[in-house]
Order: sequence, then C-alpha cells, then structure tokens
Amino acid sequence: EKSKAEVSGVTISEDARQLRNGRLLVTTHRLIFWSKKLCVAAKMSDVRAVPEKSKGLFGQRISLTLGVAKRKVRVDFSNKKDRDVAIKAISDALREESR
Repeated sequence: EKSKAEVSGVTISEDARQLRNGRLLVTTHRLIFWSKKLCVAAKMSDVRAVPEKSKGLFGQRISLTLGVAKRKVRVDFSNKKDRDVAIKAISDALREESR
C-alpha cells in the first residue's frame, strides 16, 4: 500500500505526478503548490490531457481552473516560461483565496 501524506486536509499519494522544478504536484483533482515554508492546495476543477501512463508532465499541456476567480491557465510544462507564468497564476489564486 502506498503511503499518503495529509497536508491541510488534502491527501497526497506517492504516485501523484510531480514536477520538481516548478514545485508542482498534480493529483487527479488537485494541484498543490509547494512554497518555501508550507504546502497549500489550489482547487482545480479540471485536469485535461494528462494520459494515465504519462511519464510526468513534461511536454503535457494542461488546463487548470484556479481559485474562486476560476482563472483558466493553459500550461505547456516543457516550456520554462509557461511554467513560470503558471506558477505565478497559481500563487495569485492562492493569495486571493486566503484573504
């Protein structure tokens, strides 16, 4: 049985796909953003185009719906600039939700 970690009410399993550079962890329904001191979860209503047998997120295009504002972000994880934009959008959405 795979070990799971509970982070502020969100279950993260070891088999969740991870992108280390951007410190993003994608599970089926959630996107977790790792900040320097804590891990916070952005609600994600939709994860598209991540094949089940995918070898991680590089080269995958993904559609994220973030936060209360339902901001849509389309990300190509093989592209560093795209990744940075996504990370910024995610942190903005998290800031909005924590107000």
